[in-house]
Amino acid sequence: MTKETITLGGFGSFEDDKEGLKELQTASLRHGLELYPKYYDHELKGDATAIEALTQELWNMPRDEWNENGLYEEPII
Repeated sequence: MTKETITLGGFGSFEDDKEGLKELQTASLRHGLELYPKYYDHELKGDATAIEALTQELWNMPRDEWNENGLYEEPII
């Protein structure tokens, strides 16, 4: 089975939520994902299954709810 590598963005800047950023950074490391800042945003990069596990763990949010919660995914080809 081939891994599906994606980026997931829409997390925001965390300018006023340092604890939220720390929680996301810790979870990213635990799931083997890259978290990096973008202009006014943060993005996760890695295996789609691992990203979904992270969003489930932190917010009980499966992949099919990402878009409706303001997150957007892009495939890495």
